[in-house]
Amino acid sequence: MSVVKNYFTIKGPVDPKFFFNRKEEVELFKNLLEVESYDVLISIIAPFRFGKTSLLKKYSSIVSKFDKLINIYIPAKTKDDPIEIIRERFLEMIPEAKRVKAENRNNLAAFFKQLNKVLENRDMWAILYIDEFQEIPNILKAYGYMTSWSTEEIFEMFRGITEEFRFGLVVTGSYIGELLDAIAVWNGRFTELKLGAFPREDSIRMLSTLFELSGVKVTDDIIEYIASSVCDHPFYMQLFGHHLVRLRKVNEETIEKVRKVVLYDALKLYRKKLREIRKLGDEPIKILLRIAQGELDIESLSLDDWELIWNLERLGVLYVRDSEVELTDKMFGRFVINVASGRREERILPQYVPEYLVARDLAYKQNIKEILLSYMSWGPFDIIIHKKITHTAGIGIQVKATSKDEVILSQKEISQMISESMSRELIPILATVFCIGDMQLGTSK
Repeated sequence: MSVVKNYFTIKGPVDPKFFFNRKEEVELFKNLLEVESYDVLISIIAPFRFGKTSLLKKYSSIVSKFDKLINIYIPAKTKDDPIEIIRERFLEMIPEAKRVKAENRNNLAAFFKQLNKVLENRDMWAILYIDEFQEIPNILKAYGYMTSWSTEEIFEMFRGITEEFRFGLVVTGSYIGELLDAIAVWNGRFTELKLGAFPREDSIRMLSTLFELSGVKVTDDIIEYIASSVCDHPFYMQLFGHHLVRLRKVNEETIEKVRKVVLYDALKLYRKKLREIRKLGDEPIKILLRIAQGELDIESLSLDDWELIWNLERLGVLYVRDSEVELTDKMFGRFVINVASGRREERILPQYVPEYLVARDLAYKQNIKEILLSYMSWGPFDIIIHKKITHTAGIGIQVKATSKDEVILSQKEISQMISESMSRELIPILATVFCIGDMQLGTSK
């Protein structure tokens, strides 16, 4: 039996050959190198699982094509000696660097000054890629470097290296607040790249390519479902694809089995994140709910509101971009809505049928493209089309699956639909999905 490689990545960074999206981030880096602006200062900001390390690896693969540059990747997560990593990389590229040693462990600036002379003699530059940059001071101290220095002083030393010597710096950090503190000593000189979900077209391209490479045939409908159900989250698309390839079969049964695997993984992370947010009090949850429902009015925010928003950004829950505020993870937005309103948590990840089929038809037959992004369980309604999309009244849709020629609604369901539509200014609609033969479209109790 031949073994087929699974091209979906759920552990470690994505191979640069199979790197999708992040076009703006990649172009920005390429443009800097092409005009010989090698003194780069870039921070890649995102919560866990948004591809920060993969982007670092992509940058590193780009730099390998430039003769004047030395790539030095320092994975802080492995806790290896950063100075030895730098020294060994120099020896690989420039043999005369063997004379350079960190003789005084409390004066690393002298070590970098010697390396800088080597770079100047060769008319070269080095770019340091440091994953989880906020961890560097503790790691250096663990190896006996700069033991009497404060954390801020160590970061200031790195600032001096990048300002005085031929070193560029690209850093990442999953603990966003700590990373922002680390780069604060540069006084705003870092270019901050905040990673979010993929654009839908890139999601489709990635899923289609990786399924094809893995030798698994998947329809366009299912690929669209995977992308939309996880809100184009890069890791959860990879996780969904990986498990489908592992099962070597794609049908309603395997899709539902994998959906539950992805759901369990997401809920575990989201519950932990919610516990951290609740430590800040009740107000942050209210603000997150307004953002998730598309009801946050920036102009009405008080200074106290902004303080909460900045704290939430430090937790990796949202981004502040100029005067806009957005969630880092829209699927987490679904989770917040469900928890805040007492709805079932597991409804954050829609089943392939029947609600998704209605949402898909609305998107492609009625040309309401945003419906796939708005899709979630909302009280008695399975789908919400926001007022900002219709430009008139909002719409609430309850979906029922049946194999008969009739659909029965209880008096309680009707009352809930009327009550919710009045309180949220929605037009209530009932959508019916018919099952044919033995085809199971999914049921809910």
